[in-house]
Amino acid sequence: MEAPTYSSDELSRRNHDPEEINTAGCGACEIAQRFTSLIEAGPSVIVCLSPDYRILEFNRAAVRLYGRQRASVLGQDYIQLFVPKAHQKLVVDNIKRILDGFPTRSFENPVQTPDGEQRVLLWSISRILDVAGVPTGVIAVGQDITERQQADEALIEQQRQLRTLASELALAGQRERRRIAIGLHDQVGQALAMAKLKLRAVLNSDLSANTRRSLMESQALLDQSIQATRSLTFQLSSAVLRELGLEAALQQLVEWFDAEHKDTRFVFETDNQAKPVSEEKDLMIYDIARELLFNATKYAQARTVSLTVECVNGHLHIFIQDDGVGFDTTRLKDAPSAEGGVGYFSIRERLNYLGGELDVESSIGHGTRTTLIVPCDEP
Repeated sequence: MEAPTYSSDELSRRNHDPEEINTAGCGACEIAQRFTSLIEAGPSVIVCLSPDYRILEFNRAAVRLYGRQRASVLGQDYIQLFVPKAHQKLVVDNIKRILDGFPTRSFENPVQTPDGEQRVLLWSISRILDVAGVPTGVIAVGQDITERQQADEALIEQQRQLRTLASELALAGQRERRRIAIGLHDQVGQALAMAKLKLRAVLNSDLSANTRRSLMESQALLDQSIQATRSLTFQLSSAVLRELGLEAALQQLVEWFDAEHKDTRFVFETDNQAKPVSEEKDLMIYDIARELLFNATKYAQARTVSLTVECVNGHLHIFIQDDGVGFDTTRLKDAPSAEGGVGYFSIRERLNYLGGELDVESSIGHGTRTTLIVPCDEP
């Protein structure tokens, strides 16, 4: 016997009175009934809907989740009954796409349980066709992924906290280096300079040849100590950064590298625009730029290294480029790695803490271009 069918008007009328629905007469329900045992036994929420979103089947898992008996929801509008308003358009659009024959795709939406708890379901939806191939509804299978989503969110939060902690530790280290550098300059450096002056005065007096030779050797050692102290002070922290700001400090840094590395030419360029950034950003950006320049001297085998500072649309851009050997950037995707990925990974994390980003372009034999982008502060 051929199953009776209903017009959309008749189905809509009957949907207002669930007791009058003849589920055996609905093509979607007929398909659903063939798999009743599977639907009822499964742990997933399974709901069958008509093309106008009326509930045609509602399994036991759905009853447990929503707290509504099957008989009380049959024929009701599922969207209005169970989907939060903020998510109704998403659900409707997905069902329409599926009924129109587009490939099925999963999507998430929250549902409210009777005790007020919000659960998140991951839905897979397929359309149901009658013998003529006409869509008579959809069957939606929902997996409760609330715990998994909460675990993912907790993991993301833990990662965020770890990144913040690592960046704060790095910043604390920079401030400590600044404190030590100031101590070296103000105490050790000045003491050495004063000792040199006193030694010079002694050398101007009447001395024996042996005594003068010994004092001159001491003066040479003293000069070496002063130079080493100045170099160490500069490497620990830049006095120019404290007094004149980031751009001047970066220029001094490039000049220092150019003087220290005779086989490589270091070039500094700027657009001479104002670049307001906080002390916190100053310290971290300077430290990152210095680290990248050291990497260029250590690994790049470059003839020329340039550092360019620009202000673009309220963001500070720093470009560090070399004409060295380059490297395969695909290894950075799984950083940290033992082949240099740790440094870039650390830099990226520190920039993320500042709301910035890192971009690295390189290939074997074609040098490397590293871009730092950090939002400027309000002037």
